[in-house]
Amino acid sequence: MITSDTFRLDGKRALITGSSSGIGLALARGLAQAGAEIVLNARNAAKLADAAQALTAEGHTVHNCAFEWPAKVVSKCSPRAWRLIGGR
Repeated sequence: MITSDTFRLDGKRALITGSSSGIGLALARGLAQAGAEIVLNARNAAKLADAAQALTAEGHTVHNCAFEWPAKVVSKCSPRAWRLIGGR
């Protein structure tokens, strides 16, 4: 059985696409509860900001960046968020 003590992600960073609602948001919450710093991604900036605010209020370390993956990520993502997901 996996418990919060056996599955830890402290010191890790996770990028979750489609994380403004539904399964993506639930996955983001679970990864954050396991200790990961999370980077939320979705197309709808307003919904994404609401999700980030909710997870931050729960005490998680959250960053967010709204963009579509196949598009030119560098031009649509803030420089800070781009660095968070490993861009140079």
